[in-house]
Amino acid sequence: MILLISLLALSFNTESSVVYRNRILSSNLYLRNSFCTGGFNFYPEVGWSGKKNLVSGMIDEKTDFSLLSRYKSSYFRLLADFSRVENYSSETRTQSIALTAGREIRAGNTIINASLTPTIEIYTRRTDTLARVENPGASADLEIVKRLFFADVRAGLAAEIKKLTKRYTARTEASFNLKQIQNRFSGRADFESYPSTGGRTRFNRYEFTADGRWNFFRHSGFFAESYWKTRYLAKNYPESDFFSNEDFFAEGGCFFDLYLRQTSFRLDFSQGYGVHSKRAVGEEDIVTSKLLFETRWRNRIFSAGANGYMSIYRFFQNRQESYGDYDVSDRGAGLNISADLNPGIYTDCSFFYRENSTVYISENYSESNTVHRTYSLSAGAFLKPFDFLTLRQISTIKTDYTFFIFASDRNVVFRKYENKIEITTYAADGFTILLNGIFALQDRGGYKKTDENVGGKWYFLRNRYLRSFDAMAGVKMRIPGGFVKPYGGIEEKISFHANGEELTGVESYALKGYAGLGIEYSGPKGQAVLELRRVMDKKSEDQWEANFYLLFWF
Repeated sequence: MILLISLLALSFNTESSVVYRNRILSSNLYLRNSFCTGGFNFYPEVGWSGKKNLVSGMIDEKTDFSLLSRYKSSYFRLLADFSRVENYSSETRTQSIALTAGREIRAGNTIINASLTPTIEIYTRRTDTLARVENPGASADLEIVKRLFFADVRAGLAAEIKKLTKRYTARTEASFNLKQIQNRFSGRADFESYPSTGGRTRFNRYEFTADGRWNFFRHSGFFAESYWKTRYLAKNYPESDFFSNEDFFAEGGCFFDLYLRQTSFRLDFSQGYGVHSKRAVGEEDIVTSKLLFETRWRNRIFSAGANGYMSIYRFFQNRQESYGDYDVSDRGAGLNISADLNPGIYTDCSFFYRENSTVYISENYSESNTVHRTYSLSAGAFLKPFDFLTLRQISTIKTDYTFFIFASDRNVVFRKYENKIEITTYAADGFTILLNGIFALQDRGGYKKTDENVGGKWYFLRNRYLRSFDAMAGVKMRIPGGFVKPYGGIEEKISFHANGEELTGVESYALKGYAGLGIEYSGPKGQAVLELRRVMDKKSEDQWEANFYLLFWF
């Protein structure tokens, strides 16, 4: 025996409330082994998972078994799945078995892989007197890989024939590498048939993809490269053209990189064109344009970076008329500044702006024209004034605007402020005190405009306000081979109805307390983790959670 790995994971979860009571016990077991005898290599794997609702009695079990055997260039694989679902007075059992036999043949620069897989699925219910065999059949696969000077060519054929369904697949792939030029082409065709209410339905799928790169300039820290990619996908239903459709898209672009001593720049732009055709609707043309830039400067203490992007997607749904034409644009910019003042002080500040919009050309769709803007500002600091004390703090302010260009009464604004604080104290060797706190404020409302006769000014009308607070304290103690971590905390959330600056009433209130214990052990033969957690809520019964994880090898 060469290697044996056994993995056991056990978890227990209890949930309860004043409306319903629910207790679920779930567990998992995984075993893997590998050994060699008589020139054969065996790799058996067994996995089992089970879940039981202790209140309703529902049981859901699943067992997976896999056995892979290799002998020289031949291999055999057995896959078996067993599942059982029991709910009240019903019980369903499903067993599926698949056996694969394959061989790999190598001759110079050519590799041939061939395999055959018969499959069967057995379905039984408690009310059935006999087991029912579902859709038995077999599948075969043949693949050829050939190396030709600077090119790799791969081609394959596959067939799956079952009692109810049939599928045939042909695929090919070729890649070319010529110093600074790389190209790859691939194609695939699928032919399927399956039963339907009107008899049998056929389905054909064709896909072709290609992409390439050309590094056309490289000198003294300056790099320039062009790229391209294209994709064609067609789905055809011979019995019903209503669902048939075709997609084609091609894109090409260039990017430039410049690296100086302390500064770097990148510029990337691309242009794309596509066509989506559906028999029942017609054709839709797609034109895309993208632009991206990045720059960063750094020295021994400070670092600063900026980035921005812009993309436009234009959709032409009807070539003769513009009733369905619309544009989708997305743009954004970011700025980041950080400073590593000394080994005990680090600060970071970031700003991000994003705007995306959907604009219909036709006035018939004018009320759906929208603009969404996001502003985000965050600042953080890490301080270590003493060897036994570390402080981390992150503050974030975020605002989301959604504008309806021709329906301003539907405008929405969401604002959020969040502050996180972490304090870690190394009180003694192997003894650490942890303190965490999160405070957040959120509000939501409309963004309206006063009448033009009184100035036409924009103002924010708040209709909902949310305040939350979460504090946690814990201790981490080192033990031989691991550590023990008891912790506890409190969480409060309160939501208010609002009319502008006035809070008109409490919408909801939740106050929870929680306590837990975590134990982790690691040794030369494995690893074990145990976590217990209890949640106390005034509005419902206490909740218990337990998780156990074991990894053992020999």
